[in-house]
Amino acid sequence: EASLPLPLFNRNQGTIGSAQARLAKAQAEQREAAVRLTTRLVEAYQVLSTTQSEVRTLSEQVVPGAERVFAAVEEGYRIGKFGFLDVLDAQRTLVAARTQHLDARIAYHHAVVDVEQLIGTRLEAGQSALADFEARYCYDRFWSAGGAAPDTRYLCCGHALVVVGRAEAEFYRCGQRGVL
Repeated sequence: EASLPLPLFNRNQGTIGSAQARLAKAQAEQREAAVRLTTRLVEAYQVLSTTQSEVRTLSEQVVPGAERVFAAVEEGYRIGKFGFLDVLDAQRTLVAARTQHLDARIAYHHAVVDVEQLIGTRLEAGQSALADFEARYCYDRFWSAGGAAPDTRYLCCGHALVVVGRAEAEFYRCGQRGVL
């Protein structure tokens, strides 16, 4: 007696199952990579937004204020109202403000480079860099100039939600209702 196996019911199910498992694993790894990349992009965007605000504040308020104080103290020194140490102190404050401004500009440009590396293209320079980023990569954008969270930006890009605002605002600091 001889027997011969007939492959009637073996439709290569083992190979198909193995291929489906590899496909599912590759898809899961792709989703994980997308989440990691989005998280890095959101973090880089936060740094970009923060440094842009810092540069703006320093260039529009802090440095001009220090320049005005220094000019006033220097003039006061000439007419005998202030001593030389007052002039040195005002000058030291001005130099510190200008140094901080330069450091903030450097950090801003590093943040732009980080975002550009993650998105694979250049952002437009200047004030439009954040708007360009938001238009291309954020599905939902909302800016609140007032209310409970003044000067706060809300962004959602599918995998993450980012809230960027002034840390000194009560919305962030309040122990009962605050975010932090």
